Amino acid sequence: MFCLGLIGLTLTLILNLVAVFILKQASATFFQDQWWSDWSPGYLLFLTFAIIGFVRYCRQKPDDTKADALPIR
Repeated sequence: MFCLGLIGLTLTLILNLVAVFILKQASATFFQDQWWSDWSPGYLLFLTFAIIGFVRYCRQKPDDTKADALPIR
């Protein structure tokens, strides 16, 4: 999920920069009134994915090995 968040943030940023510099969309200008409704949801969504993935990665326990999983006789 962390990788999905980073890829999504990167693609959103690239699309935003293309819209500003190549397509000359006024709504793509960072932090303008129209930008908040058009672009911020994408940034917030993928930032949330990245944070959740990072937290899950940090809280991950080491995998049990097969030797540990065998019952003791």
